[in-house]
Amino acid sequence: MSESDNLTRSLLGKLFRTEISLIRSYRAFLMLLPVHGSSAYQTGTPLLQRRLFGKGFSTAADLAFEVETRPGSFLVPRTLGKEITWERFFSAVLDGDSNVIREYDTNDIDYGIYDAGEKVTFLNGTVDIYNPKKIHELRSKCVDIQNDYFMQVFFISMLAPEFVSVFFGLKPTTADAIKDIGYSSLKTINDVVLFPRTIAFSQGHIEESFSLKTKVFAWAYELSADIRLGKVSDDLMELLRYDTMFTSHRQDVFNTLTNKVMLKDY
Repeated sequence: MSESDNLTRSLLGKLFRTEISLIRSYRAFLMLLPVHGSSAYQTGTPLLQRRLFGKGFSTAADLAFEVETRPGSFLVPRTLGKEITWERFFSAVLDGDSNVIREYDTNDIDYGIYDAGEKVTFLNGTVDIYNPKKIHELRSKCVDIQNDYFMQVFFISMLAPEFVSVFFGLKPTTADAIKDIGYSSLKTINDVVLFPRTIAFSQGHIEESFSLKTKVFAWAYELSADIRLGKVSDDLMELLRYDTMFTSHRQDVFNTLTNKVMLKDY
């Protein structure tokens, strides 16, 4: 394996681990937000949020941190409280679209309705003192980790644009253009825009001649941890690849990876 291949593999490993670091940081930030006035930063169903705050999070995050391969990102970008595709996100960065990539403004925060020292109910269900200074510090930490993540994407795009295209579900032209954005442009993103990604799938069984189906949601990192523990089939992680392929309609991109030694395991 060439020096370039080793460098790419090292960068990919760091990228995967940084995703989990960002999820951990996001959770810490979310746990200090009050129930009312934090809708811009909430994500997932109420059940998923309870699991995010639960005791099993540390174990699941630790296991996901050790996973060296995955078919897609455990993160998803959001703007104005809604998830968007990575294609739209990077296209907005490339185009300088301020309607998608909005600058953080402290006057826009809705959890600022409380006064420091006031007792509030937090998203994790506890009641404690509202601490805006600590919230600001944790939000800033999330942004710092995001910046580190974007820097890694920037460097990988120069070495393996095909991987970036597949991993984020981007058009090849978009993936190739990331290296021309410049890290300084990515670093101007000063709000939390990356959130833990959910995977939806259905469970169903036949009962008295009709099929009863229930849609099930899981955190992508959580599913990865359960696969590592052998609790569920690793086939379920293909849902992440499936979603990426059909969200971006870039199935043909996979054909370019056939002879890429450095990407064979990813």
